[in-house]
Amino acid sequence: MSVIANIAMTVFSLLIAAAAFGYFRDRGDTVAEAGAYGLMAMLMLSSWTAQILLLFGLQRFLLVAMLILTMPASKMVILRGKLLREQLRIASNFIRLHPLPAIVFVCGGACLFAFTVWNEITRGAVTFKGLYPALAHLDGSFFTLLQISPAIAATGLNHIIFLADWQPMVALPLANSAAYLVIALGTYALARRYAWPPTAITATLLIVSMPRLVHQNLAAQSELLPAAAALLVILALFRMVERPHREDGIMLLAAACFSVTDGRLCYLMPAVLLALSLLVLARRHNLRLWFQSLSGHWGYIAVGLAAVLIFSQGVGISYNLLHGLPWMGALPGKEVAFNAGGIVGAVANMARYLLQSIHLPDAMDTAAHRIFGWGLVDGLDLVYRQAVATWAGERGAAGAYRLTWAPDNPWTWFGPVGFLLVIPAMGHALWWGPHRLKTTALAMLVYWMLVALIAAWRPDNVRLLTPMFVCSGFFTAFFLPPWRIGRAGCRVLQWFSLAMTVYALLTYPGHNVL
Repeated sequence: MSVIANIAMTVFSLLIAAAAFGYFRDRGDTVAEAGAYGLMAMLMLSSWTAQILLLFGLQRFLLVAMLILTMPASKMVILRGKLLREQLRIASNFIRLHPLPAIVFVCGGACLFAFTVWNEITRGAVTFKGLYPALAHLDGSFFTLLQISPAIAATGLNHIIFLADWQPMVALPLANSAAYLVIALGTYALARRYAWPPTAITATLLIVSMPRLVHQNLAAQSELLPAAAALLVILALFRMVERPHREDGIMLLAAACFSVTDGRLCYLMPAVLLALSLLVLARRHNLRLWFQSLSGHWGYIAVGLAAVLIFSQGVGISYNLLHGLPWMGALPGKEVAFNAGGIVGAVANMARYLLQSIHLPDAMDTAAHRIFGWGLVDGLDLVYRQAVATWAGERGAAGAYRLTWAPDNPWTWFGPVGFLLVIPAMGHALWWGPHRLKTTALAMLVYWMLVALIAAWRPDNVRLLTPMFVCSGFFTAFFLPPWRIGRAGCRVLQWFSLAMTVYALLTYPGHNVL
């Protein structure tokens, strides 16, 4: 599309996000909470609008629809202009109090933005149809797609809708960058409940520096959107426990449905999050209170139903079920093989995932090869053969197990932070955490175990674990209290996070320069 369309889409998105941020900030949310809510509200509204237009074959009116949505958003921004200007002063004070994290964040963000732009330029003429030929019929209406490719139609349009040919080119970078910021702000907002600002900032920078998250920010079909939506569910749940409000309930329900992606396991994380929410809210306030608070408020009910109907992909799935077709399809390369090894296969899969999570820079393996003639990956392979393969064989796996730290590997994991911090922090929260944190950690562990039980191991199954690692990121703040890591330790970890971010950018598959 033209430059004007890209500029218009950017302005519209920023105004909607600013209006939502001002609304949530005005009701008493912290800056991080309001920022995460505002950006996610913009993402969900953009996706919902595009899917509604697709439903009726009116895609060419996308910018007109966004302009209509921007009008009330602009009014909200003007009315809350003083409040929004005050946020600049708060940001200035934050930079003054925490200069090093600000430098790390700005430098890392600048590098990430530069590579995002470069990636879009090099992607050039690669179109939505070229990436996913089965979805070429998105040029027509959704009902045309249902008739021609019904299984694919129910594959989860929440996120791939940003890749459509009729979207401005800037839609994808905006969506990925907004999801990345939601993860950062949501992690910080949750971490602040268990740590002082320096530790919470350090935990946040470590999480967003994980190689897989950096790589996904540049990917055509990103895993950041469902992961960010899942994290927002937890943030909304914590807010509902602390300060019950209807808007939090709507955000929780909408974000849970928005986390639906594609494939038959796409409902697993939403189901775990909704079960967690019901359990926590029932113990805290009694569910009857929430139903009573919504009774008579038809506006909230209508918004919730509209979000659930579209984001749950209920239209496509209902069509398939009524016509005796497979209820859910999957995009090419996103199919899931099911575990035929039972409990033994599930235990073996957990061991495989744990070994895969030990993900260090490839340079360390190369150095070990040169010095000792035996690489670190070779050692992990030996552990697998002796500790897992001897009793489980290939049960639970859909192919031969192979571990690699190669930087051009499209299924890269989460770096040293994932194995050395996130997984131990999950165990620490599960054992030592307060009740709400412990319940959340248990939910993440249950999700991991269900993935190991249901899905046969494949190297690309890491995409199923991305939401779990993102939702578990704030556990690290509880794992790193001030008496365990001081100011100097925070500075070291913050510089380390910047180094990991730059390394991940330089080793992104497609333009690896190392």
